[in-house]
Amino acid sequence: MKKTLLISAFCLYSISTNAQKCVENLDPVSNKKQVIFDDENKFYSTRFELKEGRLLLTKPFYYIGDVSVKVPTGTEFIFKLENGELITLKTITETIGKGSVDQTVVGGIITTFNFTFELTKEQVNKFAASPIIFIRRPKVSEGGTEDLDKKDRHVKKSKDSMQKGAACIITYM
Repeated sequence: MKKTLLISAFCLYSISTNAQKCVENLDPVSNKKQVIFDDENKFYSTRFELKEGRLLLTKPFYYIGDVSVKVPTGTEFIFKLENGELITLKTITETIGKGSVDQTVVGGIITTFNFTFELTKEQVNKFAASPIIFIRRPKVSEGGTEDLDKKDRHVKKSKDSMQKGAACIITYM
């Protein structure tokens, strides 16, 4: 009996904490409806916003070392989904990295860039339909690109949150 009660309580807690990630409310400034999904993971967070008809995705990517560059608007990222679909996104803002100390990486310093993209309904539907297995991102300091496959932390940590966030937004579109 205690075991059943404990499992039930855990399930209810899990459902309620997951439900808090997808929130519909009023924007405090415009007083218009907005929907926000935010998993609030320190380095791998995913934030989807549906606000005044715009679909936005903000995704941080970290780079090893102190990277002091501005990443221009229009920088391209490619996401490959498990079903074979490719989604190409371009940043809509210039991005400046924020350095921090992290004892888990060699050298102890990482720079995090929060990239923001505007999505179409079709792209959100694709993210909801299939998990990410590959990301091609810019090498912000050297130029060129680098590929992150399903073994990379960015891909592993983004896989579920991107799919859940997109599914959240779809229910309000």
